[in-house]
Amino acid sequence: MRSITQTMIVQMKNSFARKMFQFTMLVQPIIYTCITYFLFKQTKETNFGAYVVLGSGLLSFWSCIVFSSAGDIDRERWMSTLPYLFASPTNFTKIVIAKILGNTCIGLFPFVISYIVATFIFQSPFTIAHPLLFLAIVPLVILAFVAVAFIFAAVFTISKKGGTLMNCLEYPIFILCGMAFPISVLPDWIQPISKLLLPTYAVDILRESVLSIPDMQQFIYKIMILVGLSLVYFIIGYILFIQMDKHVRKHASLEVF
Repeated sequence: MRSITQTMIVQMKNSFARKMFQFTMLVQPIIYTCITYFLFKQTKETNFGAYVVLGSGLLSFWSCIVFSSAGDIDRERWMSTLPYLFASPTNFTKIVIAKILGNTCIGLFPFVISYIVATFIFQSPFTIAHPLLFLAIVPLVILAFVAVAFIFAAVFTISKKGGTLMNCLEYPIFILCGMAFPISVLPDWIQPISKLLLPTYAVDILRESVLSIPDMQQFIYKIMILVGLSLVYFIIGYILFIQMDKHVRKHASLEVF
């Protein structure tokens, strides 16, 4: 536990020192807040500030997650430190999880920036319909995103094209998962794909807890799906890390580009 905590602290310091991560965490939420505000201000939704804050916050949060699972692995490979992390006494899987958790913690900061910009600059109304339920759901949502990053980290460790995959995955995922707008506006043929993705349910229940819950039974059902899929994603990630471990020990290819 101590190794995970210390790795999280070091990861947060290193991430915040990087210019790209500073942009993702500090500047990007402002840009996304402005864009979502002008998208939703003409709608009939009285609490459209919730769409603005949640949408822009989730977009920046997802960027932090993607960069934590792809960028950090790629960076360790470029600095030739990835093999040392892999061979360290602390299990490599624990190190990766700690890195993801570290970036996830500071990745929550964009929500604060989005709230400040939307509320105090644009004067957008923002209220939480179910505050206690919202607070209870937030840890599940964070866990879901960590599970996704866990799978990505295993894939990116084996792949030598982490940067390319990172750039290709960022925008399609937040569109498919309805982070900025509901998936109901997407074409019918693509919505089944959205329902296979874990962030879709995380975003959906988070948005309903803030706006309104039309059907409590359906809401609980979505939570059960979220928890179940999170477990499945973690299992898949764990299996991928086992396979990655075997592959690396056989081919010694962690530093190969």
